[in-house]
Amino acid sequence: MKKNAAQPCGAPRRKTPIRWVWAVVLFTLLAGHAYGQADARLTAIKANLQALEVESPGLSEKTELSVSGIPLDEFLRALAKNHKLNLNIAVGLQDAVTNNFSNVTVADILYFLAETYNLDYRITTNIIHITRYQPTVEPIIYAPKNLSITLDSATQRLTVNFKNDSIQLVAQQLSIITNENIVFAPALSGKRVSLYLQGATLYKTLEQLAFANQMNLEYEEDST
Repeated sequence: MKKNAAQPCGAPRRKTPIRWVWAVVLFTLLAGHAYGQADARLTAIKANLQALEVESPGLSEKTELSVSGIPLDEFLRALAKNHKLNLNIAVGLQDAVTNNFSNVTVADILYFLAETYNLDYRITTNIIHITRYQPTVEPIIYAPKNLSITLDSATQRLTVNFKNDSIQLVAQQLSIITNENIVFAPALSGKRVSLYLQGATLYKTLEQLAFANQMNLEYEEDST
């Protein structure tokens, strides 16, 4: 016995069942914990610069600088030349730098620039590769929740509690629990439904679900 195709009110009745797509695990990208990532990145930069001071003593040299409106890449090249540093600077770092630096180490300046202009440093041997920082965004996996559906195996009656749940998920989980084919019209994709019912047959559950959420209900005999 093939059960219920739910359609919007006023929609024409269909003579053939409509196939529905099973709910799948969804992947989405989130921005994650931006502040935590930034803190970890800057801590790593400071530690790496300190470790490199042995091979690049220019990092520990103190300097006095006053700049106004100089492009960031030019400022970095001047810093590298004056303190004998190997800096590989990415194209496009054109931020205007306006600062007075007094009695600070070159490593401190590089740290300040990383924090202020969102830079990332990758070190190979004694070369510092400087690029714009691109935060890593980790995908979060979402799995469909288990809806509140219980089936009394003795009476074959259902108790359901749907709260703004998707019609796709309701149809899927009712089909699995009752071993009946429940389909919905494509026009209902994305529709969310609510219903609380105790001790009802599948027929009654679907009837009330349709009534409470402005849908029509059809039953079709399985021809197979």
